[in-house]
Amino acid sequence: MSELPDYRKPPVVQVAAGLQFGAIQGLTGPRVGSYWSLIREDFPQVQEQPPISHIVELPAGKIPEQMPEVRVSMVPPLPRTWFVSADGTAIIQVQQDRFHYNWRKLRPEQEYPRYPTVKQAFFKHWDGFWRFLTAEGLAAPEIDQCELVYVNVVPKGEGWETVSDLSELFTVFKWRARGDFLPEPEGMSGALHFGWPDGKGRLHAELVPVRIEADNREAAQFRLISRGRPDSTDAKSIDAWFDKAREWIVRGFAALTDSKGDELWERIS
Repeated sequence: MSELPDYRKPPVVQVAAGLQFGAIQGLTGPRVGSYWSLIREDFPQVQEQPPISHIVELPAGKIPEQMPEVRVSMVPPLPRTWFVSADGTAIIQVQQDRFHYNWRKLRPEQEYPRYPTVKQAFFKHWDGFWRFLTAEGLAAPEIDQCELVYVNVVPKGEGWETVSDLSELFTVFKWRARGDFLPEPEGMSGALHFGWPDGKGRLHAELVPVRIEADNREAAQFRLISRGRPDSTDAKSIDAWFDKAREWIVRGFAALTDSKGDELWERIS
């Protein structure tokens, strides 16, 4: 296998590794609080967020819509809890059927710590969460999906000024009108979905407009999501799945961006 594409200045602002599993019975709010007490020194901040829907990829050959499962219950779902590091760059997310670890970029001078570092942190905290569940006498999670997400943000003024300019950065978006009736588009969005040949995962590529919260500047967000099921739910199989998911994301990014992006983000391989 050839070397993966690499960039000196990738536009990545967030990477998240996560596992989805059947809802853990007994993982109540007080127990989530008990888990926080174990990690509070490193994650002193806590926030509540709406829960993420339970999403399972359709089999190969099916329309790859990311449709959530509909679950009916008389008990309202627990919120998704964020445990945030002191500097805000690391987040552990816990809900009844998910566990995620995120790295995020909050300041321009921050550098992406690279995939091996993020993966190592994910497994460290996943192991700690598993041990907590065991100590509490709760059932082991029955994993049904793995997920790896890379969020890339390109602010307006960095390689593009108009929507048409984005076609010089992203092959996923090519604006062309027949005739001269339509003016320059005011916005854009698009998504592509690619099944892994072995049927064990799928890559989703999404290009959408966003605004950067710090300065309200327009930007293009290019989000790449690998989601699927590992061969087994042991740590070795999950590790191998994440490595393959990362390969699909990195090679997918290179395939869906153009030579102007190579220059802008200083591609080195």
